Amino acid sequence: MAALRPTWSPPHLAVTAAPTSALAFLPLISQRRRLPSPAPARRIQLRSHCTKSPTESEPEHEDDGADDEDAAARSEHPAIIFQERLDKFRDDYRAALGLRKPPDMFRKEKYKIAVIMQKMYSSSSKILNADEKEMVSTVCRKARLALDLASEVMDVAAFGLGTTEISQRTADQMVRTYTTIFCEVANELYHNRVTMETILSFLDALGGLGAITHILVQDTVDKLHNGLLKKKITHDLDALSHKFDKEMNILKDNFKRETRIDGYKVL
Repeated sequence: MAALRPTWSPPHLAVTAAPTSALAFLPLISQRRRLPSPAPARRIQLRSHCTKSPTESEPEHEDDGADDEDAAARSEHPAIIFQERLDKFRDDYRAALGLRKPPDMFRKEKYKIAVIMQKMYSSSSKILNADEKEMVSTVCRKARLALDLASEVMDVAAFGLGTTEISQRTADQMVRTYTTIFCEVANELYHNRVTMETILSFLDALGGLGAITHILVQDTVDKLHNGLLKKKITHDLDALSHKFDKEMNILKDNFKRETRIDGYKVL
């Protein structure tokens, strides 16, 4: 089975200096499915720590007015409190089921998104329209969920099960690139600098996480002895992968069509 796979090529991770530079952050090939190809002219500037090994300590993030953000974050808002309670309920539910909780590897990124949500509902918010607030809030919530998924993907990759398609270091680099995008999209939305390409970069990053997950799971399944169980898991995995790709493509097509109809309106 492994002999039929194409050779894995590490992604070209372009960390650009100008926010208008094209973004090339996605690898070209994966097992049985392709990671999403980058759309042209991304507006998001990457400040990714892509050379970090998962065994190294978490790098310090750039200082973007952290003192002001810390002060804003200390005044709790109901939206933030609700999100924290939701996270706690999810963790408690996993614990009650006896499920292992993966380490939270992106606390700083989730904190930044929480600050954005808090600022959005503050009296000095740059967003006054209720529909726009709901849109930004939705994207921020999805970004936090995506960061949780990224933690789980990196946790699985760290088990070191001997995957042949992608190394742990490459998975680490790619996931950290995607998490940078999740945070940048939330920030762009809050500052009203979003375009269609901004949202598409968010969807591409989600697709990239899905592709990495597919590779890790499939390589693990390949180590099983041939039999009905292996065939069943492989069949279900392929079906889920196909469904994910199809729904993601439909979502992108619908989004592009609605954006063309409504002009600059994003959602």
